[in-house]
Amino acid sequence: MKIGVSSSWFNLLFSIVFISTTRTASAQAQCIDDLTQILQKESTTDITKARKYILCSDTTFYPGDIKEDQSGFVDNAVPLIVRSKAQVQCGADGKSTNNCIIDGSGAFGVLIDPSFFNDQIGSLNIKLTGITFSDFFIVNIITFRTHLGRLELSDCIFNFGDAPSMFEFSQILQREEDTRGRYLVSDNDNEEGEDYDYYINREEEEEEQQQQQKEKRKEIKSIEDIDWKRYFHNHKRISEGIRQRRTRRREEAPRARDLAVVSEQQQQQQQQQQHRKLQRGRRYNVFVKKCQFSDMTLPTGGGGQRGLSLLHFSAIDEANPLVDVLTDTTMNVQIVETTFDTIDTGYQEDPATTHRSIVDFYSGGKLTLRDVCFSNIKQSTKGPSALVLSHNNSDISLVKGATIHISDITYGPNAATCPLLSLIESDGEGYELTKCAAVQATAATCFNEPPAAAPPAGGGGFFGCFSSKNIVQVLTNGEDSRTIIHRRRMDQLKLGDRVLVDKDNQKYEPIYSFGHYHTTQTAQFVQLMPSRMELSSQHLIFLRDGRAVPAEIVQVGDILESGQTVTGVRSVTRHTGVYAPFTPSGKIVVNDQVASTFVSLQPKSDVLLVLGRSIGITHQWLAHTFETPHRLWCSYSGACTEEIYTIDGVSTWVSSPLKFFLWLLEDEKSIPMLSAAQVVCLSSAILMIITTASSFSRRAQLKSN
Repeated sequence: MKIGVSSSWFNLLFSIVFISTTRTASAQAQCIDDLTQILQKESTTDITKARKYILCSDTTFYPGDIKEDQSGFVDNAVPLIVRSKAQVQCGADGKSTNNCIIDGSGAFGVLIDPSFFNDQIGSLNIKLTGITFSDFFIVNIITFRTHLGRLELSDCIFNFGDAPSMFEFSQILQREEDTRGRYLVSDNDNEEGEDYDYYINREEEEEEQQQQQKEKRKEIKSIEDIDWKRYFHNHKRISEGIRQRRTRRREEAPRARDLAVVSEQQQQQQQQQQHRKLQRGRRYNVFVKKCQFSDMTLPTGGGGQRGLSLLHFSAIDEANPLVDVLTDTTMNVQIVETTFDTIDTGYQEDPATTHRSIVDFYSGGKLTLRDVCFSNIKQSTKGPSALVLSHNNSDISLVKGATIHISDITYGPNAATCPLLSLIESDGEGYELTKCAAVQATAATCFNEPPAAAPPAGGGGFFGCFSSKNIVQVLTNGEDSRTIIHRRRMDQLKLGDRVLVDKDNQKYEPIYSFGHYHTTQTAQFVQLMPSRMELSSQHLIFLRDGRAVPAEIVQVGDILESGQTVTGVRSVTRHTGVYAPFTPSGKIVVNDQVASTFVSLQPKSDVLLVLGRSIGITHQWLAHTFETPHRLWCSYSGACTEEIYTIDGVSTWVSSPLKFFLWLLEDEKSIPMLSAAQVVCLSSAILMIITTASSFSRRAQLKSN
């Protein structure tokens, strides 16, 4: 009887585990690995119902460019196109660490525009979470055009962009007679507020259908039904209007056919605009939360380019994009817990009146900036430029200067007029500075960094490392066996990633271990200019003469292995972790400079000192030799797919051998009778035994877990 009960419980438990495992596997299998899958579903979906799309982790998506005949995208590689109530997230938990990357080789990264599907209700309650957008150089990373909408970007990463117009957020104002349906809209503008919803009664629905038939619009039931040419034509028309509004020059002579400078026609259009009754009370909300913008360059020669700002928010009259319609805007933009790092506004070739900024809020609505950090920015002082531009009529009461941190801003060609926020308005020919906003950035540190405290010596304890800010190149295999190169931050790396170790020969090697891995540790680093490589004081970096020396002895004028001359050496404190990836060669290319994966165990020395004298053994050779058992074990056993770390973040593979050698160096006076060669041989033999024993112990520990 007892056996029967036990068997029943066992069967029940087995069934639960089996069903749970099956569901997990099924959920993983249902993740999206092709953006065409999303467009196919969106073209036939019921947009009154919420939908969630989960992008497959560790997947890169490659949107295509627009075909020459504008009949679609090259190779049918569409960008991310969604409609109302769609949520797209990276991985099951929606975190950016899952590495869902939308590559910027195409025309768009994200395209949200209700006119694409002939939707009359706008673009409501759209959420993008944990997605990385990288290497954009053609057109837009994100385009969000709608008359009524709500878009939330959360934990998204935007890096390595130099597209002509990277982010465009435009509220399209329509005439009331062009809009059908009644909307239930929340009056709460906070991100915690209720989502929007709507209903369309039968009479209005019939009216909409009749109107669509009258306009001979084709009903979209599949991707094949999309009228790409019609959309691209309209998109280009509005984009041209935006471009002319943002790049007008006061010194230009009037041209007969240029609506931007023909004052008589402009006055008539403004009068028509006043008499035309536009939609009012509708909401257009954009929430940017916990996002990172880094390593971006705005296009040079701004007088002839569309993009003069990184994030551009404005309202547009669809019938006439050249006319300002500030009195009819209801934009509500919130940027919170977000960082802007290493951005070049590219102003050098601009005319004197051109404006440039990181955030350009040309609207009569409300702008919120809270817990925002600007660092390593090359900022223009031409025209009404500033880090943030906002219209004189906008509501900036929620720009919280006490939570905004500014550091390492280089202004040019003149001194900054408004370091943080310029209030501007249009005189019909371009933007003009009204005044500098009273709000100032006064936060002592970035919101994601705790108050300054004394960091551990040596950059995070007794082991060397890199900061999370560093960038490496990673080689991955794409579709059709293609190899693809990505640029990733140090904190995005993982075991098995193939990273660049030799620039000249484009050689990549796998990361077989992390000697140090701690995501929250506070540490002090040496920052080398102009590469901005950040590494601990005793971490080794290669010079042009072939030596691997500790970062703390590098001086201005030293030439690195790449040929770059060091122009500055600074000390910086980071609160975002420490990382030390190991490669078989003991090298890694970081910020385009060749660094070691190892550390000098003796301060300010690149060679081993015994009894105060050099014995001709470099710390690079010593560390690489001591890592031999660990390296061989990982190379031939294939068992190094996960690691265990100490409370300080040091890998258990190296913790014991490292402690032994540090003890040996401290106690070197007790072994005066041994020669230098004997010390090296003895320590090497002991360390190899310890490392090998540690590997077997670790393997047993992993098995038991």
